[in-house]
Amino acid sequence: MQEDDKTTLSYPFALMLNSQTGRLNHDMNILIDQYTMIPEEQRRKYKTAGLSWGISTLFPRAKYDQLLLCSRYIVFLFTLDDYYCSFSFEEINSIFNDFEQILNGRQMPIENDPTQKQLFQLRHELLPQVTSDWMQRFINDLRFHFDGMLMEYQYDGYPSITDYVNIRERLSACDSLQDLIELQCGFFFSEKVMQHPFMKRLRQLTRRMTGFCNDFYSWPKELKHGEKMNLILII
Repeated sequence: MQEDDKTTLSYPFALMLNSQTGRLNHDMNILIDQYTMIPEEQRRKYKTAGLSWGISTLFPRAKYDQLLLCSRYIVFLFTLDDYYCSFSFEEINSIFNDFEQILNGRQMPIENDPTQKQLFQLRHELLPQVTSDWMQRFINDLRFHFDGMLMEYQYDGYPSITDYVNIRERLSACDSLQDLIELQCGFFFSEKVMQHPFMKRLRQLTRRMTGFCNDFYSWPKELKHGEKMNLILII
């Protein structure tokens, strides 16, 4: 595959967009600026990246308060990748443990830590809308994502395809995003449903499709930056 290859992927379903996209764009800009440790130039990129449009396609039926809390979470995911990736393994492991404790309600956020404050607010917004079982699943699924980021630290070179797929499924953060989709549906899957082989396979396929699609479109940029965690570059 060449860098100028014009191959594209197609989405076979009708595009749905939340009617509150315009309002969300304004409020997301305010939310992004609350991450004061992120350089202004990077925050500007977030604001012009079309995040509000993308989030509106993920949650087309969400009420506005649900849409905003989903946005809060997705901006948090972006900061994980763009800011915390420069920390050491020991530092980031400790940071992730703090994040998990805050979402569990076992720890208060540090006043001058914007990310901890955002997670505390996310928990506050979620609790009135979800069950305790759902909340624990969401936290576990975020931990799954954290573990993927920690696993990525083990590799200076290209991993095997098998190892990469295992890591990429975690890095996609899709499980926690799929959990949030239940908010707009008005019901929450039971643990019995979540453990059914069909549901497990469906979630796995979603993780892989999302991760591999990202790899497909980002490989030229990642090649230039010397990054190794991309399926196309590994192949």
